[in-house]
Amino acid sequence: MRRLISLHLFLLIACTAAPTPAPATDRLPTPTLLGTVGVVTRLPPTLTPQPPTCIFRTGPDTEFGLYRFTWDNATFTLDTKLGPLIVDGPRTLTPGPRQLLLFHNVASSPAAGFAINFDVGGTLLWDPAHGAQEVRDAGGTAIIQTLTDPTGDANGLPPYLDIIRLERTFGYYPNSIVRIYLSGVRTAPQIWTFQSVGLTLGGSTFTRQSFADGRIALTQTDGKGPPTDWPGPVTVTDNVLSFALQTGVGEAVGAFTATSGGAGDTVGPYPLADMQTAWDAAKKSCP
Repeated sequence: MRRLISLHLFLLIACTAAPTPAPATDRLPTPTLLGTVGVVTRLPPTLTPQPPTCIFRTGPDTEFGLYRFTWDNATFTLDTKLGPLIVDGPRTLTPGPRQLLLFHNVASSPAAGFAINFDVGGTLLWDPAHGAQEVRDAGGTAIIQTLTDPTGDANGLPPYLDIIRLERTFGYYPNSIVRIYLSGVRTAPQIWTFQSVGLTLGGSTFTRQSFADGRIALTQTDGKGPPTDWPGPVTVTDNVLSFALQTGVGEAVGAFTATSGGAGDTVGPYPLADMQTAWDAAKKSCP
């Protein structure tokens, strides 16, 4: 009798004991009102990251490099195929990703570095062989175009007629400001009957002409007739002349100086087509 009672108690305890849970990997899918939900066994897929460097060609002798970097309000060195470049910029810029589209058309590093002055998502296109740069915003629209020019190439004219930089900044369509930077500032009386600083844009020429008697004339010509009065405005600040334009947004700009004694310095036209070709190729070649 005692043996029967002990066997009965053993069976009762065995039946009421909690079952050992199965390992997590053996769990069955969980039924829900919307269907069966399986156990998550891997992380969800993520977007493929963009490579920091993309080298591509548009021809056997034409190579470019697209370099992606992050600006974090601190100067740093960017390694490129042409050599290390120091990247700097205003500390007021918003931190974030930016790009350099570099033309590989010189034998070594084009300069010690460059400064960025564009916002998050923007791109600097740089053609070091021709001294051309172009800034595009995150949507790919050109907002600044610049050309550098060596000093001392003004046919013997003084520094205040020697162009060292040409810059075009785009505003609300179709407005833009073209700035002509000169190597020096005139401090003595004018020695020529007239001297001119002007720019070419498409088929038009815009000129600021100063005379020895103090008169200033702003003119425009399209090459088909005599110059006509042009309202401008043109402002002069030290060695910088700023021309306000309401035309030629999609055309290449150039600049020149001259006097009553002959031609002086010239720069440009800006390599508009080359920049567009590089931009289109980068969008096609770089993921």
